[in-house]
Amino acid sequence: MLDVVLTSPELSGAAVVRAVPPGAELTKIDPYHPPLDVKVTYAFTKQDTVLPPSNINTSRDWNFAKADFLGVYQFINNIDWTPLYALSTVNAALDFFYNKIYDVFDQCIPKKGT
Repeated sequence: MLDVVLTSPELSGAAVVRAVPPGAELTKIDPYHPPLDVKVTYAFTKQDTVLPPSNINTSRDWNFAKADFLGVYQFINNIDWTPLYALSTVNAALDFFYNKIYDVFDQCIPKKGT
């Protein structure tokens, strides 16, 4: 969702990126990957602009806060993955994987709004 907001032509604003000041870090700093402090400010150029969550498919809008995770783990453990080895393309394998995972989610995780 953040990428939709930050790339909208209806927004104007600025981003400030700076290094985290010494002493403010939470863990030992990796010198090759120092932490950054990012501040983003923006404003809508039109007050009536509404950004729908265009990247969310409502059929897959599960409420993970109400999930039966034990059920998820058990269902995933019981999936027969052997048909995956017969697939000849990456796209077919990915489709197989997502179909199995989404079936598990549908069984164990309610949709938002329910």
